[in-house]
This record gives sequence, C-alpha cells and structure tokens, in this order.
Amino acid sequence: MSRDKRITLAQCQREINKALDVWEEIAKETLHKEFGFGPKRQERFVERFSRVAHSKLLEQYARMRRMVK
Repeated sequence: MSRDKRITLAQCQREINKALDVWEEIAKETLHKEFGFGPKRQERFVERFSRVAHSKLLEQYARMRRMVK
C-alpha cells in the first residue's frame, strides 16, 4: 500500500527555513573563500540577504496558504 506523503504547511515552512540556513552558510563560505569577505562584510551580507529572503518567503507562504484553502 502507498503511504500518504503529504506534509503540512508548517512542515513545509520548517523545511524551507532549514534550506535557507544552508544557503546562507554556503554564501558566507563562498564570499570568504572566493572574494575575501571578512566577518563584518559577511554579517552585512547576511543581514541584507535575510531581509530580502524573509520578504520573499512571506509572499510564498501567503501563496501556499491560498492554495490550501
């Protein structure tokens, strides 16, 4: 028998947030290794990246909620 593999909206949000954390770490490592960004520049990047990502994710969450209804 096939098991139901659907996930809740909250589970989806958690997975997206985990993925975002991984992408932040990848970006910070790349900025440091490839472009010589130090801790201060990395932190400025993360602040701005997080602000934009948060805005985009809120838009996506709103779209997902409309799809569920």
